[in-house]
Amino acid sequence: MRLTLTGENLMHLPLPFKQSFAQGARALGRLPGMRLVSAPWRGNPVIVGYHRILPREAWLRYPCLHADLAVTPERFREHMAYWARTASCVSMDAVAVGTLPNRAVAVGFDDFYSDVACHALPVLEKYNIPAILYLCTDFVEGDPFLWWYGVDAAVNSGKASLDVRFEEWHFFGSLKYAWQRQNMFRRLSACCSRLDAPRQRAFLDCLGTTAHCRQPGILPTWELVEKLARHPCITIGAHTLSHGALCSLSPEESRRQMEQSRLHIEKHLDMPVHHLAYPFGGHDAAAQREYVLAAQSGFRTAVTTERGTNSPDTPLQALHRSIILQEHNTTVLEALNSGWDTVLRAARRKLAGQ
Repeated sequence: MRLTLTGENLMHLPLPFKQSFAQGARALGRLPGMRLVSAPWRGNPVIVGYHRILPREAWLRYPCLHADLAVTPERFREHMAYWARTASCVSMDAVAVGTLPNRAVAVGFDDFYSDVACHALPVLEKYNIPAILYLCTDFVEGDPFLWWYGVDAAVNSGKASLDVRFEEWHFFGSLKYAWQRQNMFRRLSACCSRLDAPRQRAFLDCLGTTAHCRQPGILPTWELVEKLARHPCITIGAHTLSHGALCSLSPEESRRQMEQSRLHIEKHLDMPVHHLAYPFGGHDAAAQREYVLAAQSGFRTAVTTERGTNSPDTPLQALHRSIILQEHNTTVLEALNSGWDTVLRAARRKLAGQ
């Protein structure tokens, strides 16, 4: 029997096989001559995003979350050393101006967890790398509902499988292996991210893990935000009020989430806020409507989580950005820095018939 390689086949491979396939494909970019082929695809700047920086013992306690939301200080130090050695690290203010050095890279953090101050800032200082912290203002005050922690608890309950129905959805599958739990985490998260706040709470009640959605101590106080805002390496940006998927909101609410988060931060810090990161940031969470609203709301730049080539023709409110994970070693960064990552994604789309 002959297996034909297609995008559909790749999508249905178990996660470990997909990761191994991706690592092998990225390594091809190191072959002689490949950098010349991929150089036009690099674009300028490359923008990379992180979430949490957690010590390894804490990172290991989040077998699903760490895949998307955290890297260890050791990995982050490796990444920053690479960028300091091979690229020109710039701020988002410089990106907004548009006059950039060759091989520019910009670094940012979504959600602004307080551990960034403990574990990321010393590394940024060591290599003199500017970074932007995108802040959800509801996370600093009130009673933030971090639903993704509840989803994580549901798939890491120790049960052999999950069988849950919510509205028209049915989530059923094994939780025996780590890759199965990661896949279930992504399925549940894709659903929950599109729900409004009351339905998110109902969904987590259905999963039985609502209590895990409150995580005291991991989010910053306004005192910490104000302290970091004065640091020469740090810029504060907006990440909306409550981290909802903007495409799922009305135009009025989407605009309110952007504008009010900016105004709220400016009031507390007494300094202008020019930059936005769209929550979730994929094309199904922020699209052309949001790009226009971001510009109208006074943001000079806004970043997505869509990987791609930034060029002078890329709208500043629709900038491509790559979210960096713990599994990403310097081979991944090299692929981004050389443009090879963009070549691979174009090949994958072609295989998928897109």
